[in-house]
Amino acid sequence: MYDKIGKKIQVLAILIFIFGSIIGVIAGIVYMFVSNSMLLGFVIFIASIPGSLIPSWLLYGFGEIIEKLRIIEYNTRENKTPETNTQIERTKRSTIEIGRKKNTESVFSKSSSSGSSSERKICPYCGDTVKSSVCEMCGNTNNLFD
Repeated sequence: MYDKIGKKIQVLAILIFIFGSIIGVIAGIVYMFVSNSMLLGFVIFIASIPGSLIPSWLLYGFGEIIEKLRIIEYNTRENKTPETNTQIERTKRSTIEIGRKKNTESVFSKSSSSGSSSERKICPYCGDTVKSSVCEMCGNTNNLFD
């Protein structure tokens, strides 16, 4: 639902312009023929296009800003692997689902590949393995080494 929200906002802006223009033009034509005021109907007819165009520009620009910020965020990240990005998106979604509370249940996960009981520490914010109290991936401070 919230994936590629910038593109969805841009499509919504285009739809607002199209439907707003169509409804305004129809309302202007109907008003011209139903009422005795031909001038007011013509004004509604003409004003409906910029009346729906200007708000759609603002909404489309907002969607464009969101898209550009996603690109900037991706380009400034050190580790640009798709697996890491998918892991970060999954963690963001789970954080939203639990009401923006810290997800500390899966902070420690035991590695069972070698059979040892050594524990690796995972950042509760991005899911990356951490080696110190500051996560190298997301930059958040954690209390895993206290």
